[in-house]
Amino acid sequence: MHPTRIAVTIAVLTLLGTACVEERSDGASGEDARLQAASQGLCDAQVLVSEGDVVRAAEVIDRETHDYLHELASMLQDVDRRAAAELLEVKQRLEATLATPERADPGAVAALIPELQRALADGAEAAGGDDLHEPVLELRF
Repeated sequence: MHPTRIAVTIAVLTLLGTACVEERSDGASGEDARLQAASQGLCDAQVLVSEGDVVRAAEVIDRETHDYLHELASMLQDVDRRAAAELLEVKQRLEATLATPERADPGAVAALIPELQRALADGAEAAGGDDLHEPVLELRF
């Protein structure tokens, strides 16, 4: 394996270990459940990227996370415009990188997903939702 690929893989696994460590089953409902589902979608996508499946990662983000990011950004407009802008900016960068997922650089995608996870967590906190700075998924290798 190429040294750069090894370094990217280690970085991805390290980020996953800090961003997605503990599975939640607290029976959240409504908005908190949607927030957790969006966050879980990002974790699932990160795992797929680390396995080299950027196309499926893009599908997961689109299916499980994309709409909620727009809704959260809309909610944040009146509460914290800076958090809304940061969320939309990172989301847009990831979408641009995934515009043609079969040609997307896995390293770039792997770097952007944790950024989006942090922006999602910051936005949720600003909107008064769950604290997603606490991990949501445990990965065991």
